[in-house]
Amino acid sequence: MDGEANLQEGVIPALVVEILSPSTDKIDRVDKLEINRAAGIRECRIFD
Repeated sequence: MDGEANLQEGVIPALVVEILSPSTDKIDRVDKLEINRAAGIRECRIFD
């Protein structure tokens, strides 16, 4: 995944955009949001 490669290289994206899917709703809204915040990403947009 490109996002993981960027974080491994020390480049933190300024914005992450998630497009929700019914099958991954909890992962996108909760798990990924926590991961992104812990990584230092300041803005996450979620589209349903």
